[in-house]
Amino acid sequence: MDPQAPPRTVRTWHRVGARRNTRVWALAGALLLALVVLATLAPSARAGTYVAVQCHPAYDLAAADATFTRTSDHYASAKACAGNGPGLQIRNDSQTTKDGRYGAWSWRPPAGTRFAQITSEGHVVHDAGHKGHFTATDEGGTVHGRWPSEGSWQAVEWGAGTAAVAYTAWMMCHQDSCGRGPGAHTHVRRLWFTLRDSSQPSLDLTGSLFHPGPRRGPQHATLRGADSGGGVWRWRVLVNGIGVTSSESSCDIVPSGPARRFVPCPLSSEQTFQLDTERVPFRNGVNEVTACVTDVGWPANQTCRTRRVNVDNACPSSGSGAAARIDAAFPRGRTTATVASNRRARVTGRIAPRGGGSIGGAKLCVFSRVAGRPEVLEGMVMAAAAGELSFTARRGPSRRLRLAHRWGSEQVERILRLRIRVRPRLKVWPRKRLRNGQVASFRGKLPGPDAQGRVVVLQARVGTRWQAFKSARTGPDGSFRARYRFRETTARRLYRFRAIVREQAGYPYLKGASPVRRVVVSP
Repeated sequence: MDPQAPPRTVRTWHRVGARRNTRVWALAGALLLALVVLATLAPSARAGTYVAVQCHPAYDLAAADATFTRTSDHYASAKACAGNGPGLQIRNDSQTTKDGRYGAWSWRPPAGTRFAQITSEGHVVHDAGHKGHFTATDEGGTVHGRWPSEGSWQAVEWGAGTAAVAYTAWMMCHQDSCGRGPGAHTHVRRLWFTLRDSSQPSLDLTGSLFHPGPRRGPQHATLRGADSGGGVWRWRVLVNGIGVTSSESSCDIVPSGPARRFVPCPLSSEQTFQLDTERVPFRNGVNEVTACVTDVGWPANQTCRTRRVNVDNACPSSGSGAAARIDAAFPRGRTTATVASNRRARVTGRIAPRGGGSIGGAKLCVFSRVAGRPEVLEGMVMAAAAGELSFTARRGPSRRLRLAHRWGSEQVERILRLRIRVRPRLKVWPRKRLRNGQVASFRGKLPGPDAQGRVVVLQARVGTRWQAFKSARTGPDGSFRARYRFRETTARRLYRFRAIVREQAGYPYLKGASPVRRVVVSP
């Protein structure tokens, strides 16, 4: 690997028992800068840390994140991380090697991370012009070196307060021509890297739980995450602020110990959770579902996404399978019926099973919604074994009927509409004969809801026409009263009376009339 650019500055990290060689440091810095050319500076405000170990007999023998490079075939590498082995090795046993040629074991952190601290054991022996040393490059590009004493294992550490972007163990020729030097070597082992992870994981949400429209019964949520640092570690799902499920990725981490890789967890991964919207903390109506993904650092970088999910389990799951459709109608196959408020409308039909066969035990939910009011469950109807059903809608206002059958997460519906003519109650007192000059009292009541404050017109039959003679307004309970004094009856006469209620804003009924009441008035 050829040097690409000299470092800005070279500082002695520790220097023991060797003279300084400026040209060598320049070559070292060039290599280290080349190793980190793809690294990017990242803010550390939200950074977490984790520890990765390399070439350690108790944890890791592979040292998979170590990279060996050389500019001469005369430098050879080897690994012996088990037991008390020499670890990662660099040796020279060639005839000659030119000045500035080297072999190097190097480590650099993955994208989005830095080395916050490094500890290792190093063992070097110089011979025939070949010399071993160690370097670290900080975030500013400054190369810091160490020349440990020969012939013994010594601690080689980095923790100067500034994060490092590369760490390298070297064996290099330091004179015009370096001869065969079988004793020259650089060994490094038991490396501990504390990595600071400042990359924020990404998160996408898919799955049936997040589809448009109401969700019913069992649903699935798929969380797709990616992280450019230590990888995707943990998933969590909360419903209305309460944790309901979680999972962890399969990561190369020693239980209760360090990671074996700089990227111990998958850089991208997805997790699918099965969730039952019929169980708490889900509730009918709008729910807030929050999904979170965290990376491997501590404190972990976390990304959360919240979706509003409308749950509709008002119709209980029933039957032995899903329905294909609901075939139901009023008499003569109509989907709209008009009846008086004192009458009830009949509905017949069947629940058609999907794929034929039986749908035994199926229940039909009947929901109703009056204009301007929330929908309510009006009743439930048990279907026969073959799916036949029949029911009579209760008395009430004009409304939309929604017939529904649910099996698990699948629901079919049928919409019918009831148009109701108001039928006021009306009484006249006294019921017997009246004489001219006496007063007749009219009392009545309108069906609810919203019957208060409604205008009622009293009419009398005059020939072939109905003529209004009095009006009244209903009280809080929908009742009304009126009085009329007969003054111009000169002969015995039969009067016919009725109460009329026209369509009025906010009153969910069509125009209608009361039954006709008769009164005989004598002079």
